[in-house]
Amino acid sequence: LMTPTGLATAGGEFFDRIAMLGQKTKNKPYQFTRFSQREEPRLALIKPAWNGSRVLIYCAPGMKPLSIYSGELGTFGGNPQTVRMTSDEKDLHTVTPEEGRMTAWIRQFLALHSSGTYDVDSITALRPINGFQRKVEDRHRCDTSAKTLLTDGGQLLVTSSSTLQWMNGEMAVSQPNIDAVEMDAFRPNIVLEGLPANAEDVIARIAFGRHSIRFGGLCVRCPVTQVNQKNGERRTDKQPLAWLGKHRPARPPENAGATFGVNCVLSPAPN
Repeated sequence: LMTPTGLATAGGEFFDRIAMLGQKTKNKPYQFTRFSQREEPRLALIKPAWNGSRVLIYCAPGMKPLSIYSGELGTFGGNPQTVRMTSDEKDLHTVTPEEGRMTAWIRQFLALHSSGTYDVDSITALRPINGFQRKVEDRHRCDTSAKTLLTDGGQLLVTSSSTLQWMNGEMAVSQPNIDAVEMDAFRPNIVLEGLPANAEDVIARIAFGRHSIRFGGLCVRCPVTQVNQKNGERRTDKQPLAWLGKHRPARPPENAGATFGVNCVLSPAPN
């Protein structure tokens, strides 16, 4: 289902990025910072599944499954607090912490699998306050009306299988024994097939039905791309970021770093 803030399950039971993890802060003008595989790669061990109706199920090694029912993500208690979404100290948004079974489950998981030195009890499940909508950044949205929830890019990330094949093939030329990078390391919403490598960089729009995907800024990649999504371990060869930084275009105008995929938004298709 396509909504004004991005993707959702078919009946609108769950919305993309309606919740996130945050780490409590000290002596800051905000109460939480975003907590993800950037900080803890073993979060990749948590696998979600949707039963096709009203239940979202999370499974992880050594853990009893966590079932989240439709509507639960809208019932967090507690006082509204602020979370810093990105490295920008001004990128602050109002959330409500969940101090119940979701937070208890994630803390139990981290106590079992943590690879870091952080305080497990500082990690909390967060959701935006009712009615929250976050503007997609200008460089991504291609549309002045584009909104999202707790994503840090566009409403969705689009990649191409041919670009991945090209990258892995070229890396193997100089490093024959290198492990190929799997597409799940880039965590796309949509993977395009049948295009020339890197063609997604110059696509403006793909129309389908009553909707279209409008392509925005190139996606600058972070260390999450170095995490093996099957075992939660981080690669030690600095790939694919090192290779992408040399062989893929940087995102203008800031030339911020290695890119792969495009941040996109959804909009009605033209008549």
